[in-house]
Amino acid sequence: AQSPQSTVTTGGEAVDLVDTLIRTMLALEAIHRREVGHFRLTPSAIFHDGEDVTIADFSRASALPKIVPNGDSLPEKEWAAPEILEGKPATSSADWYSFGKIILHVDCRDPVLKKLAGRMTEKPPSLRLSGLEEVIKEGGDRFAGRVREIAVNLFGVTSERNSTIT
Repeated sequence: AQSPQSTVTTGGEAVDLVDTLIRTMLALEAIHRREVGHFRLTPSAIFHDGEDVTIADFSRASALPKIVPNGDSLPEKEWAAPEILEGKPATSSADWYSFGKIILHVDCRDPVLKKLAGRMTEKPPSLRLSGLEEVIKEGGDRFAGRVREIAVNLFGVTSERNSTIT
């Protein structure tokens, strides 16, 4: 049986929390590959139906990079990267910052994901993990293997040359 911290309930069904977080990372990477930043990633913008993860609320999304003229107007300040709150140029690393905050919020007990969340929420963007390749590299073999397994199941990715998912 899984511990209460390793599962989340969606639609009355328990799903693996780590699986949900990895699927969210893959979805976020797919958004960024299209040169788009979400810039409003919060727990309420992530939906998991037991199989698929959907990222919603693209009301602040735009082409990368973006200067957010009034970051103080965000109602979800606790999830926003410092550069967004300061109205500075934002890149995809701002979304990874928000994602790291989400990992910490859901109290994921997976030590690898907790470590990665710490790196994602570094204040200077230059110190942040800011892409799936960096996250996988930093996460170690067990974590990277799980990401690869989910990517193959979702996208049929079988070759490192066909994707940034390595």
